[in-house]
Amino acid sequence: TLFPYMTDSSLFRSRAGWRASAFAAARVRAPALAAGLIFILIIGAALLFPDGIERSSGSFATVVGERQELAFADGSQATLNTDTRLSYRFGNRERRVQLAAGQAIFDVAPDRARPFIVETPLGDVRALGTQFEVFASAAGVRVTLLEGEVRVTAAPNDRRGAAHPPVTLHSGEQVSISSGKKFSQIAQVNVERATGWRNGKAHFVDATLADAVTELNRYTAKKFIVRDRTLAARRLSGVFSTDDPDAFAASVELFFGAEIVSEEDGFLITPGGDGRGSD
Repeated sequence: TLFPYMTDSSLFRSRAGWRASAFAAARVRAPALAAGLIFILIIGAALLFPDGIERSSGSFATVVGERQELAFADGSQATLNTDTRLSYRFGNRERRVQLAAGQAIFDVAPDRARPFIVETPLGDVRALGTQFEVFASAAGVRVTLLEGEVRVTAAPNDRRGAAHPPVTLHSGEQVSISSGKKFSQIAQVNVERATGWRNGKAHFVDATLADAVTELNRYTAKKFIVRDRTLAARRLSGVFSTDDPDAFAASVELFFGAEIVSEEDGFLITPGGDGRGSD
């Protein structure tokens, strides 16, 4: 025959036997390979995370007028306000957040082995499990405690090389660190008003028009401008939407008799025709 192996039954039997042996060997090796793979994964995890805690890091930013909700791997949460820049790095000894600029509320998951630290250009806020707000601006840093307890530490003064003793805040208290790295007096505040921005609201109680304009300008690209000093010193109280500058402008026109003039660099608030609030 041209192809004798096709009629050789012994060869068929030997090949069948080889296949059976191979399958049997594969069945023996498969559990061993799986166990080896699991062992490698366990060893790898131990090398990467010797303390059993997953490390993580990242950065986030919001644009003008934007708010953003964050959820960290440890269960902590953060709410970022307008024009905010934040980065974080969680390790086995601490959870550290760097707030370069802007405003954020932190809801910290309890972990006594790893304190939660918010670092700002002017000082640090240290917590174990609590809820607090930090606002970092050119004027300084403001810390408001919603619940729990935090310790606030001012950065050392470069000229003298020494820092003020840390300040401990309790629920409803607020403290500021000036650009000169000095603490203000601790104040009791209305937490709902202080954190109204989380719901898109700005609360003012007997605030000057200048201060209200400064706050609301944080949420819009085209700014309000008040050049008249007497008008800027007029006082107001109310709740305004941070997402609706037109409503604020209408209120200023109504209550102060002011006029809003659109200019290239913003909206100029003038005393108006009746002269109320004019120099």
